[in-house]
Amino acid sequence: AVHTAIPLHLADVASSAYSPLQGWCIYLCNLAPSMDEVGLYKLVSPFGAISSVKCMTNPDSTCKGIAFVNMPQYEEAALAIKALNGTTVGGNVIQVEFKKSSLKNRKQKRKKYRLRLCVDTTA
Repeated sequence: AVHTAIPLHLADVASSAYSPLQGWCIYLCNLAPSMDEVGLYKLVSPFGAISSVKCMTNPDSTCKGIAFVNMPQYEEAALAIKALNGTTVGGNVIQVEFKKSSLKNRKQKRKKYRLRLCVDTTA
């Protein structure tokens, strides 16, 4: 299969969870309750290397409909998102995108930034 390069968009980078150890984190939602980590791996692996998969589960081990996949290469992660977003998997139309930082993380970062601005450097 021939893959074309997908441009690196600053908006994607700014809102995505990137870890030097895990790579680019993809967020999948509206997954069927029957989805598991093996199924998730099989779904995403045709698009490239995978660092890790995590399917969020209920106490009865069924999928909550949310999962995360880490891929080392941006281009492969972007290709997986483009190919899978809006497709039907297990009877559900799934949504796939780069993981965004949580509201809690964004608030902590803003608070840290404000504290840096308030430090008196003239003393």
